[in-house]
Amino acid sequence: MSYLIQQGVEIRVARAELLADGRKRLTRFLAFPQNSEFPLELAYAYGDLDPFNGTFPSGWDVLRLVKVEADNSPANNGAGNDPVVQVTYESPGTVTQRDNTGNNGALLTRTIISFYDTPATPSGYTLVNTSTENVNGYPYKAYTFAKGTGEVARAIDYGQSSDQGTTGVTRTTIRYLVVPGATVQPTSLAGSVEIARNMEEGDGYRIWTTVWAKGTGLVAQNISSRQDGLREVTNIALGTRSAPSGVVIRDDYAERDGFAVYTVTAMQTAAGGSDPTVATVVFERYVPFTYPGRAKAFEEVYNSRYMMDVFESPPITTLVKATVTVSYTTTNTLGTISDFWNPSEWATIRAQWIGLGNEPQNLVRARPGYRSTSATAITRTSSSTAPNNVSIFGNIVYGNTTAKITCTGGPADPGGSTYTLSAELEPAFTDAAGTKYYRKTLVSAAIPAQAALPV
Repeated sequence: MSYLIQQGVEIRVARAELLADGRKRLTRFLAFPQNSEFPLELAYAYGDLDPFNGTFPSGWDVLRLVKVEADNSPANNGAGNDPVVQVTYESPGTVTQRDNTGNNGALLTRTIISFYDTPATPSGYTLVNTSTENVNGYPYKAYTFAKGTGEVARAIDYGQSSDQGTTGVTRTTIRYLVVPGATVQPTSLAGSVEIARNMEEGDGYRIWTTVWAKGTGLVAQNISSRQDGLREVTNIALGTRSAPSGVVIRDDYAERDGFAVYTVTAMQTAAGGSDPTVATVVFERYVPFTYPGRAKAFEEVYNSRYMMDVFESPPITTLVKATVTVSYTTTNTLGTISDFWNPSEWATIRAQWIGLGNEPQNLVRARPGYRSTSATAITRTSSSTAPNNVSIFGNIVYGNTTAKITCTGGPADPGGSTYTLSAELEPAFTDAAGTKYYRKTLVSAAIPAQAALPV
């Protein structure tokens, strides 16, 4: 307090009050005879002791300055025109206290408004802010303390789940209040892994936001039908691998946002059987088939003369109704197909005769694509006197000699029999262990009979 304010003249009796908060207030009214003006040197310091030299009652001797203001009202201006200063002193201590609760009860804040004294920090609290508040026109200091710890909010959402997390993805977001500087809380969540975190600093507290995820159970099954007697079934499972029945052809694993994703594909029969090797597909198809040409030795009599030759009916290609059978095997060989249509020989024509000039003649001719319809030889002896009455292939047979034609070889008549016309083996798929599966396709047909030869 400056010296000059101590020179003020008491113009009336000081006003003493006992405040509602139990503190004491003393208001003094001072005049300064200074030509109706306050001295320039007038100054005061918040919290100065009361310089009043009177005798104080017990408890009133520790008052400190809280406010100084000019008061020139007629009621207070007891010294005529001299300026009047109203000086107020109060006893130090707590003026008021406010308690608040936030964050669902996890955060407690306490504001203590105090004059002069700095209040003790409440147990478990931290001083987070100091400010000035006016209470009924008197300036006091406000001390704000905070206390809090624990979970303040939790949000759960489900993905790929129709049963609220029994299967599918469960994400849990937790907001957790801790003291300033504390590490992340909670540190774990049973069955889940942390996939994200964020930290916010507040006045006297810290909030950690953590995101946790877990995945469990079968969340999606895909069945892909094929046209070859098989189907692919894919299980997508979280947390624990789930394989469909059948032969596993793909087995994938991935980590996503804190949970394991298993994608397993198995090959099954079209009806869902677990063994693809028992799958069969049977359907009909018209396929081309070539009947072998037919060859037969024969003779004709014309005008009392014998003509020897070979009748040849050419190969004919036509469409026949066939049955296609598709099956699967792990064997990479076709094996023996007993009824496979695959001729290995064709007809051969052999002829011997004595020609004009008594010259021997011989003919051997292969007929690819033909079969013999009769292996019986045709023989004929020419007359001993002219004119000769036997010809072979248009050539005269010398008199009194024998000519012979034989047609043999070639496949049996396919008409009326069933044959496998085509047999194919090709890679179909490979299982996850590396075993190769092959697709076996057999085409068989019952071959219709041909019309009989005219000879």
